[in-house]
Amino acid sequence: KRLIDKDENIYIVPKSRINHLGGKAVDPKYKNEIEYLRNWHWMWSKFYFNKKHYGFLNAYLRVCPIFISAIFKIILYFFTNKRKKEIYSHRVLGFLNAALGKKSFYRPKIKD
Repeated sequence: KRLIDKDENIYIVPKSRINHLGGKAVDPKYKNEIEYLRNWHWMWSKFYFNKKHYGFLNAYLRVCPIFISAIFKIILYFFTNKRKKEIYSHRVLGFLNAALGKKSFYRPKIKD
């Protein structure tokens, strides 16, 4: 976004490769908690970014379809899949906290 705003060039290196290990540094026993964290922050950040750069109404319109989809998925998974229900619940909570202007506060519940 900053490069585009400054009218700078963006280069693509077609032969480049990245091997993303996606959470391999986290103990597998915390897999669910980290997934909840990721989804909460994804929605919070998506709303925050759009509000910061394009205004509240634009952010709401861009993120609201994902919010509505998450609500439907909570209902869908309510009795069938607790983990997915929790993932989508955290998306909803991330959006609501961002829309209410709250700071990014959610941290995983990890006990040693």
